[in-house]
Amino acid sequence: MESIRVPFDEMKSEFKRILINYNFTEKKSEKCAEVFAMNSLEGVYSHGVYRFTRFVDYLQKGYVKPDNEPELLIFLTSSFLVLDF
Repeated sequence: MESIRVPFDEMKSEFKRILINYNFTEKKSEKCAEVFAMNSLEGVYSHGVYRFTRFVDYLQKGYVKPDNEPELLIFLTSSFLVLDF
């Protein structure tokens, strides 16, 4: 299988454009796009470009709501639980 290289800034910009089209704020779309693009840049494709398609699917199904804010429910020294992001 042949690899396709996409420049980081181009990937991040495209992720951000798509998220804005799904009613993410400028700030949230910038942060999410940065995380997805950075994961891909670092070689963690399962949490980057590959995860982004699933994330968009979750937006379409209503599982992810752009207007919601994360809420910390439990904080332990080794883990934490976030609801509604």
